[in-house]
This record gives sequence, structure tokens and C-alpha cells, in this order.
Amino acid sequence: MGLERLNECAIFSGLTEEELEEVREIAIVRSYGPDQIIFQEGEAAKGIYVLLSGRVHIFKSNPEGKEYLRRMVEPLDVFAEAAVFSGTSFPASAKAVIAAEVAFLPKGELRDLVAENPDTALKMMGALSRLLRTVTAAVEDLSLRDVGARLSKYLWEEREKAESDSFDLKIKKQDLATKLGTATETLSRTLRRLQDEGIISVEGRRVKVLDPDLLKVKMGP
Repeated sequence: MGLERLNECAIFSGLTEEELEEVREIAIVRSYGPDQIIFQEGEAAKGIYVLLSGRVHIFKSNPEGKEYLRRMVEPLDVFAEAAVFSGTSFPASAKAVIAAEVAFLPKGELRDLVAENPDTALKMMGALSRLLRTVTAAVEDLSLRDVGARLSKYLWEEREKAESDSFDLKIKKQDLATKLGTATETLSRTLRRLQDEGIISVEGRRVKVLDPDLLKVKMGP
């Protein structure tokens, strides 16, 4: 993908082509293999990252080394931005799940860029505010929707992305359970219930929505 689609990253979407070119000039493209660590929790936050291709997991580990997924990063998502703008170290670790290419924007160069270009800074702040609203909405989902509603909403959104009633789940069940704020066993029971009600069918990772109208109802308001 390279840097040509950097304008599709939410934090840079409002920038002019000239402003984007200044961002591209400070970007360093790095490649990571499957399971390769990008940064470790506690490391000094030296810059922000944009995922260009592949998939990245942000996770924390307990003293026994068990990993707990905090966030799944998809192509053109920005990550580690909070640590750079508001902290000195990464609060979690990041690793490539599959082969990944990222654009790394060093903290010093990025801060110089926004200091010298107030318009660029304001546009990026606006984009970060929109991202914050998205995160807030996700937190509200976790607190106001039950597991069935959260899963139904996720399946509905995946159906819309695929533009088809049939699509593949892109992530493992345990990762999806973490994303939805539930246990893997609870997720499996909820999937079975949706199948028993004739709303979906599941074969391996392949999901088919049999009753879109009822799935939408299950999402709730």
C-alpha cells in the first residue's frame, strides 16, 4: 500500500495534499513478520504508527505472560497516538498478527511539523476528537448493550463491509470475545442462539445472515 493512501487514515483525512506530503516526508515505512513485536509496554513512546497493511494487536500481559487483547488495529488505523501526545511510555504492547507494514512518524519531527503548521495541528486535533467520540460510543455499547446486541451489531457491520449476506469472520473467537467484552464461552452460546433462531448460519469462520431484518432488531436502538 505504501504511503499514497495516508489521506484515508482518519487523523490525516482533513489535510490538503501539500500538508499530507509534509507528513509523508517524515514517515518511515517498516515491515514486521507474524507475531513480531512492534513495541513493548513501558517503552518510551518515540512516535505514532499508521497500519498500512496486515493486522496488529494491542495487548497487555499478566505476570504469567498471558496476553489480553486491548484493541485490533486494521489497515489505515492510527495507533499509539495517545502515548505520544499525552505520555512518555506505551501503556500496552503491539505486535503484528500477520505480516504487516506500518508508517512510523517520529515524535520530534511530528511535533515540529504541527508547531510550524497551526492549520495542520487544528485539523489533526479535530480528527482526534472524532476518534475519541468513536471510542466513547464503543464504551457506551459495552455498558448499554447486552452480549447478544453487541454481537448482532458486529455481524451487521461486517455484513455491510462485505456488501453480502455471507462473509468470513476475520478474527479468532477469543479475540472477538475480547473485542465484545465477554468470555469466549458466552460468545459461543450467543452465536448458537442466533443460529437456533434462524438468524444466521455458521460454518467454520463463514457466517451467513439468513434474516437481516431480525438481526437488525437484535442490535437494539
